[in-house]
Amino acid sequence: MEILNLNCISINDKMYEIDPNNEDEKPYIKVFYTDADDIIIAGMIASHGVYWLSVTDIKETDTIRKIFAYVSALIPTKCANIHAVIGNTYYNDEQLKLFPYNFPAAADEIFSHYSRIKDSFSLSGAFEKYKDILKYNFLVPAKPKYMPNPAHRCIQVYYANDSEIMILGVADNCYLYWLSITKMDDIETNRLIVEYISMIEPTVFGSWGFTVDKTKYTYDQFRSFYYTTITCVEDIETHYRRAKNRSGKSNAKDNQLISKLQKYLAVMSQCNDNPMDFYNSHSEMFRDIWSMKHLRCSDNPKLRNLFHQVEQRASNIYNAYMTEAH
Repeated sequence: MEILNLNCISINDKMYEIDPNNEDEKPYIKVFYTDADDIIIAGMIASHGVYWLSVTDIKETDTIRKIFAYVSALIPTKCANIHAVIGNTYYNDEQLKLFPYNFPAAADEIFSHYSRIKDSFSLSGAFEKYKDILKYNFLVPAKPKYMPNPAHRCIQVYYANDSEIMILGVADNCYLYWLSITKMDDIETNRLIVEYISMIEPTVFGSWGFTVDKTKYTYDQFRSFYYTTITCVEDIETHYRRAKNRSGKSNAKDNQLISKLQKYLAVMSQCNDNPMDFYNSHSEMFRDIWSMKHLRCSDNPKLRNLFHQVEQRASNIYNAYMTEAH
């Protein structure tokens, strides 16, 4: 089969010049995995430019390898807008936004990624041993407005009450793909959960707020818990002990911190209608607040609650600053 005939970008599509000297316009390959057995291979420029677009059945391994080799070797000079030309295939832009994707460096990564998506969904293959832990997942499924970028995926642990922890599979700032509540000392269950959410290619997502509301904790409580990002189950206790040690147990130190936080709260209460100017002129104070996250672990409830107030106020100002900046 002639490879060029597989490119769905036609001569009638509007094309844009590519600047070869612009580092932001370097070509790369992005592969979308559809709900069927098709994969969409896109030769991309920046976030929306596309100089190659083909749809191939995953079983056509030889064709996929040839396409990947051909597109990898191309030095494009023009590109189209992927949202405009996806209609040349039998998929549309709304579908494209919800397809899982990756950025393979070799054709073999396409096939392994496809298998991981399918096995994750069906709990087959290497995922079969994790069937029993699905009962721990509080996720409230909801159709996302877009497919979260896999580069933003991570595992976070929130340290709740009575030695309980909340393990989160974080897709990005808007979506989760896992939330469980277990005891911190239940190492074997936690190990299976961490392994599972590290391995899967999630296809089901839910919002933070709706998912937390399904637990026994309120969203405000959730936001007050100390949290950290982990890579293995051993990090759960190690990171917590480190934060507890930093929070200290000295009354004198606690009083100094309470005084500092009260001053910060007073300063932030003076924030006017221009959050951008306020944030920029008090950047050192905000950096100091963000660095004190360990105070969420303090044994002193007054200090813990005051820090929560300060952090919430700082977050509100920062969010207003970002809104204005955008």
